[in-house]
Amino acid sequence: MEREAIEKFKDDVKKNYLVISRVPPQIRQEFIEFSNIDFCGDYGMALKNIWDQFKEYQFMKQTIFGDINIKLDNIKSLIENKETSKEKKVKLMSGKELVKGGLNE
Repeated sequence: MEREAIEKFKDDVKKNYLVISRVPPQIRQEFIEFSNIDFCGDYGMALKNIWDQFKEYQFMKQTIFGDINIKLDNIKSLIENKETSKEKKVKLMSGKELVKGGLNE
């Protein structure tokens, strides 16, 4: 009976046990302090909180900066169009063009 209880305990520990190796000492100490202060030493909840914040950060980064190249290209084209088209031309449906208030065909 006692042996079965020990084996059950070992199995439970293996299911919920997480080992992270090669953590720099300073980061490890910061994590332990963060966990002790904010989560009463519950490393699992501290890790979950950090993971949730990471996912939120990734989403915000993608939302804000995801299509920055497209936005920059649009801004460049707007600037180039302003520089090249100093004359205002409006083409009418009849095919005639209005240039600075004048009429060209």
